[in-house]
Amino acid sequence: VGWILRHIKQLKPILQEYYDIIYVAQAGFIGTYGEWAFRSNVRGDTQDRMVVDALLDALPASRQVAIRTPEHCMSMYNYKFTDTLTFENAFDGSNRSRLAGHNDCFLANGNDAGTFQSENSRRLWRRDSRFISMGGEGCLPSEFCHCKNSYQQLKDFHWSFLSPGPLSNYWTDEGCKDDVIGRIGYRFVLNGAAFYGDFAAGRDFTLKLCLTNYGFASLINPRPLEFVVVKDDDPGEKYVFTSDTDPRFWQGCTTYTHTETLPLPGTLQSGAKYTLYLNLPDESPNLHDDPRYSVRFANREVWSEKTGYNRIATFLAE
Repeated sequence: VGWILRHIKQLKPILQEYYDIIYVAQAGFIGTYGEWAFRSNVRGDTQDRMVVDALLDALPASRQVAIRTPEHCMSMYNYKFTDTLTFENAFDGSNRSRLAGHNDCFLANGNDAGTFQSENSRRLWRRDSRFISMGGEGCLPSEFCHCKNSYQQLKDFHWSFLSPGPLSNYWTDEGCKDDVIGRIGYRFVLNGAAFYGDFAAGRDFTLKLCLTNYGFASLINPRPLEFVVVKDDDPGEKYVFTSDTDPRFWQGCTTYTHTETLPLPGTLQSGAKYTLYLNLPDESPNLHDDPRYSVRFANREVWSEKTGYNRIATFLAE
């Protein structure tokens, strides 16, 4: 285990510098393929935890480390199956909140090739995966790979990413592939909006949005929720309002109503057109203004390729 810890220590400066392009880190290093199986290099909970603790330390607190099975999480840290994450302690930066899941043999058989040892272990990841990354790959074709069961398992365990492997053949043959692939991770749709108050200089303007996350999962890494007002004929006149709402709590397969009051600036020009946008940019200063790293809503004619904003509505200032 000593050599592994040295390797992780060498990687730490790189992981810290480039954390913004890391979605989640898989806890490899252990076992023949780095998949925590067929192991000879690391043995026992104590050494396993040393590796995971080193990875958690090497990454910023905003990034998670994916563990091969829920039993590994429990045995390393002496957690109980009832110690699931809640809305209160999710995303608090603690090691507990940063232990994600990596299922290397999704739907290979009834227990995903040993990923789950009991119903309690399934219950743990079903609950935790509301707030942690759940990803992995399919490895063997089986009777469990059909569309109906795939949908249910992907939804129950809030899958964020998947390399489907043999699952693709089942999904293609049964006609569900495009829909399944389109729902892995998050998929936001703006259903409608209502507005209250005058869109005028120095006034409070309230908007109420109805949106649905049709995806199986939520956002995992932190992102600001911004409302941006831009003058149509002068994009340089722009006002950004950052919400106190954490969009990571917009969970999969759920519809939400979000209300926000914007204190409009006194510099709005009466009679001019302004467009209101919703923006979910990357939190990193390096990527915040790069539209390729902003979240695109699934609606048609909403997304701006140039800015990464999602259009809500256009107003004539009073």
